[in-house]
Amino acid sequence: MTTKPDTIKITASHKEEIFATHADLHVTVKGSSIVSGAEAMKKAKEVTLLLEALSRLGIKDDAFSLQGVHIEGMSGVLLKSSSAAYRLKIRCDDLNQLAEMLDVISSQKNATLERIEWKYSEDEARV
Repeated sequence: MTTKPDTIKITASHKEEIFATHADLHVTVKGSSIVSGAEAMKKAKEVTLLLEALSRLGIKDDAFSLQGVHIEGMSGVLLKSSSAAYRLKIRCDDLNQLAEMLDVISSQKNATLERIEWKYSEDEARV
């Protein structure tokens, strides 16, 4: 019978909290007007109302980007009864403004916050 020398088992763990540096808000805006491409940011009434309200908070135009448009038609043909859902990504560089931005989004009748994508500085993410 072979005997093993006494062994010591050591387990270590490290926990660190890393704070987000900014966030991307993914918002869907339902509208009655159907506009595609970059024009949707200027001509779709419901989208324009949201962007204008956020701009009053000091959010710059380059923080807004159109991710896609989903068109819903009643008969397969684009008619006045058709509607569109605009998927927007809104960058929040100053997380101190996040609560105000969420207030603006929630006050818009046709806007829905789908999710918040938290972002971290590259240096902290590598650690």
